[in-house]
Amino acid sequence: ANTADQLPVYLAGFSLGANVMLKALGELGPNALTRYNIQGATAYCAPLNCEECYEFLHKPGINKEIYAKKLLKTMKKKAQVQLELFCDNDPTTSWFDFPGTQEASTIMEFENAFICTMYGYDDFIDYYRKTGAIYYMQDIMVPTLVLNAKDDPFMNPNYWPTDIVRETKAPIKMIRTEHGGHCGHMFHKSTTTAVGGSGDEDEQPCWTRNAYAPKQLARFIQHVMQNTSS
Repeated sequence: ANTADQLPVYLAGFSLGANVMLKALGELGPNALTRYNIQGATAYCAPLNCEECYEFLHKPGINKEIYAKKLLKTMKKKAQVQLELFCDNDPTTSWFDFPGTQEASTIMEFENAFICTMYGYDDFIDYYRKTGAIYYMQDIMVPTLVLNAKDDPFMNPNYWPTDIVRETKAPIKMIRTEHGGHCGHMFHKSTTTAVGGSGDEDEQPCWTRNAYAPKQLARFIQHVMQNTSS
């Protein structure tokens, strides 16, 4: 289809989905605009390089004991769901190593048993290196905002590759706040306010301030729209 006849497309992704989106934009290159009319994109809490993330996440401390263990627990449950939905609940399925997923003590062991077995990666390192957005971002051709937080428990605070923008001239704006955790910027601040008649008012939430992330992402898209409109 002729892009002139299409409505403009803007993409948004968060967490691992943001990594997938950035990778896809890099793979598409100029086709993102010329073929699909993608005018811009925003990525929130994108891992960028999962190899850096897994090393930091599994260091001794609160991240390993709380976040890594909790995430692994949810991943094991999802593997069980996949087994029930697509493998007739057969633990000996050849689709992936179900016993390995349930016995995994780290996220990397789970990746080896599930993702790598299912999609043919050599191991979790091969998987991370072939899917990490950082290896594709230099080919992004549409305006893109990446918004992360330095205290995100899933990401190495010493890894923030702004050089990818400086060296390649890719149209990417990278912002990292000191605080915000993992997707913590998504929540609005609220207080309670009285509503109703005299003397017996009920207290209900009153949204007094928009969350930081949606506001910044929307501002970026609005800026792109204003500067690309004919």
